[in-house]
Amino acid sequence: MPRFENVSCSQCGRDFGPGDHGFSSCYSHGKRASIITVYDYPPIPVRQFDWSAVREGYEPGMPIGRGRTEAEAVAELIELENN
Repeated sequence: MPRFENVSCSQCGRDFGPGDHGFSSCYSHGKRASIITVYDYPPIPVRQFDWSAVREGYEPGMPIGRGRTEAEAVAELIELENN
């Protein structure tokens, strides 16, 4: 028997019904949040890390994709999530 009558996600507020625990972020319950990309352009001659990609609601410890282009950063983020 579940411990709680209704559990929910702290980030999106979605209710999941009876369960033993809630969720602190959408990432935890499988909802894929939007991908946010940033052009960082660090002051170094190496250009392979200019773009970064994270999921909306990023918290420390969640994957970060990096790349020379926006597409490379997104592809790396998705690869990291699937491993």
